[in-house]
Amino acid sequence: MRHVKGIVKKYSREYTRTLKDGQRKTYKTEQIQITIPKQDNVFEDKEEVLILPYSDDILDYDNNLNSIKEDYSKLEEKNRNLNLKLQDFTNLDKENQKLISKINSFEDLDKENKELISKINSFEDLDKENKELNLKLQDFNKLKNENILLNNKLDELSNLENENKILLSKLQEFNSIKEKNQELIDTIENLKSLKDENLELKTKLQTIKDLNENKESTEDKDKLISQLQEEYLGLVKKYDNLQEELYSTKYDKISNEYTIKRLKNFILNQN
Repeated sequence: MRHVKGIVKKYSREYTRTLKDGQRKTYKTEQIQITIPKQDNVFEDKEEVLILPYSDDILDYDNNLNSIKEDYSKLEEKNRNLNLKLQDFTNLDKENQKLISKINSFEDLDKENKELISKINSFEDLDKENKELNLKLQDFNKLKNENILLNNKLDELSNLENENKILLSKLQEFNSIKEKNQELIDTIENLKSLKDENLELKTKLQTIKDLNENKESTEDKDKLISQLQEEYLGLVKKYDNLQEELYSTKYDKISNEYTIKRLKNFILNQN
């Protein structure tokens, strides 16, 4: 607060006025002037001021006011320091809250770690079970492979059994072919016999020719010719039958030889 020291001067005067009713009335006016040194003029025009009588109390007040101002400044400084400390405490409180939150987080992490440890123990148990299952699976795969080998051997045995049946059938065919070959041999023997009979017939024809040359009786000659003709016709018929049988036998022989050849190749390939 600004304050200066000045001097108060009072001016007064009296004047008389006549009223409308003719009476005269006296008035008194006073004017107060405050003079301050030019160097202490710190006021503005029409500024409102407070005027106090000068006394030692005023000086004490001024001193007290200055002291109060100093104390106020000190208090403001202390207040600023306290505000700074309060801000520091607030920051510390925030940090403490963060620390408390971290501690709570650590506690949560500790719980999670315990849960993880429990899960790890469970995983270890599962790993043991998994190893046991893998061993059982390996045993199962071995048994499966052995079963496959046994099935393959069983298939081979089944194939061998079928092949044996085929061989037995082929052997039966071979025996049948052997019998037919024997029939062919018999037919060839019959042809040889027919050849001998044909030679005998030629001999008889030569005899007829000789009789013609000797001019024997016609009756004996005709009788002999008739007999020879009957024998000749019988031989021709027998020859034709043997030719047909021989043709059929040759065809069967060719077929049998082809069958024997296939059977032989089949047996050799199996070995």
